[in-house]
Amino acid sequence: MNSQTGISINALAGHLVDAFIRDAALLRVNISHGHRGETLVDAGAKATGGITAGLRLAEICMGGLGSVRLEARGNARWPFALTVTSSH
Repeated sequence: MNSQTGISINALAGHLVDAFIRDAALLRVNISHGHRGETLVDAGAKATGGITAGLRLAEICMGGLGSVRLEARGNARWPFALTVTSSH
């Protein structure tokens, strides 16, 4: 927990990871466990994954302190853009 803000990044991200694992079939990601009991998440190496999985993974990487949106653009070379916001 950050002593200045009282925010626990691990706790915030933990809830997102739990939801990610719970939604694994919907997100087309693979969940397995390593030989030491750790949870392994494959969101694209061998799993199909997808845009939604990638967006949720990006929010996990932000520790739950931001949001990530995919926006369509009119540019043929770059049809999509990510918008990342955070108040921290």
